[in-house]
Amino acid sequence: MSEDFRIHFTPHFSAVKDESGKVNGDYKFFNKPMGLKHWFENSPNMGVDGNKGTVLPEHEDTIVALLDPDQVLLKHISGDMSDLKLTLVSNIAKDGRKFKVEHGTPFGQHYGLGVGWKKFNADEITGDPNSNAKKVGQHEASKHYPVGPPYIGTARDMYQIARKWVEFVPKVHKEYPYLLAEMYAYCMAAAHLNLPHQVVDHLMISNVNCGGEAWPFVDALRQNTGQENVCETMMTGSVDYLNSPQSTIPLPTVIHFCQRYTIGDTFFGKRKSPHDFFTCEHPLLKEPAFDLDHLTFKIPTGKALADENKEVLKGHQPVREAFTICSITRIMNEAGEFFKSHGCKGDANTEKSYDMHASFLKKKKQQ
Repeated sequence: MSEDFRIHFTPHFSAVKDESGKVNGDYKFFNKPMGLKHWFENSPNMGVDGNKGTVLPEHEDTIVALLDPDQVLLKHISGDMSDLKLTLVSNIAKDGRKFKVEHGTPFGQHYGLGVGWKKFNADEITGDPNSNAKKVGQHEASKHYPVGPPYIGTARDMYQIARKWVEFVPKVHKEYPYLLAEMYAYCMAAAHLNLPHQVVDHLMISNVNCGGEAWPFVDALRQNTGQENVCETMMTGSVDYLNSPQSTIPLPTVIHFCQRYTIGDTFFGKRKSPHDFFTCEHPLLKEPAFDLDHLTFKIPTGKALADENKEVLKGHQPVREAFTICSITRIMNEAGEFFKSHGCKGDANTEKSYDMHASFLKKKKQQ
């Protein structure tokens, strides 16, 4: 682990409070904006001027990237996106685009949010009848603001966004108490501050059937590496070079594993991951076959491997499902091995035997 690694603990911020301050609910996504602001204001590696409400001058040029907790890195995050081979940009964002993170030029991953944030009551949420968020037109809203993690910006810009994000998010949630409320609040905060984002597609993969993500990099991986099996590429030593800054082979920057992934009878789902995975006793994940991406069917979770249960995978689906499962398996097992080697005695269970699909089926049969 790098000596530069640091961890910052924040208070619990997920409580939903009414106007009197009484807690009447829980929205865990409050932790994202409020945790970011807390880090800026309390981390020994950052710091703000409380009187001016700005980041300290010695830190304001620092590049800050904000990820979701269910995102894992495949590539280093850079504020320089001028290498066109390693970037993907939707057509609407190409005109007049910028290539480097600078003050006034934050970047963000393209999400399917559209212009949904413009439907909220901007007067009520921003508290400013002249807010710039009200002046943003439909085209500009589509071009610069449908963003989500990874968000990347200078510390100067990201702290200003964090302050308004924290201010706006309870009001957005009050109007829209559902998933994505905090993301809409981010869009409003950025628009209010007149910080149009450079929207890019290559920072994330998530939904194998979705556009606007870095899937073209995955689809072309066999051709770009000259290797036949995607899983073999992502689970052996060759992946170390692919993950490095020196690699010229494009990869998604993060996997956002908020979906379920299945090919054959191999499955990964974050909510089906064992809660005791990071213990000395629990086995590591079973490694998929190296040629997993050549299967053209999946067995839905909770069903046995049988012809009548097969569902056809078409087009790029097999490669995308296999790439995601094999990448996450390697990353989770590496993390598990690190934990066991540092936190357990010699009797730690290092068997790679836990089969998530089989475990799901077994539990269903027992119900």
